[in-house]
Amino acid sequence: RKGFDAPIHDSGARGRGDSRLTLADGRAIEDDALATIYPTTYVLDANGVIAFAHSGRTDFWPDYAPLLDHLSRGTPR
Repeated sequence: RKGFDAPIHDSGARGRGDSRLTLADGRAIEDDALATIYPTTYVLDANGVIAFAHSGRTDFWPDYAPLLDHLSRGTPR
């Protein structure tokens, strides 16, 4: 509705009983070891570094639009 255009990625969970998050190196951890509050949103910069994190629900995502737009235009090192 707000016209945001950003790729969305998830943990790769295969269903309700799947609580494992697969890391880039192939190891898996329990998802609650990463995020203890749901929903939790992490935005990575172009280099894969967490540049923004938000825990809990929000009705104010449009307030974050300038930051998210800036991050989406980053150049990987």
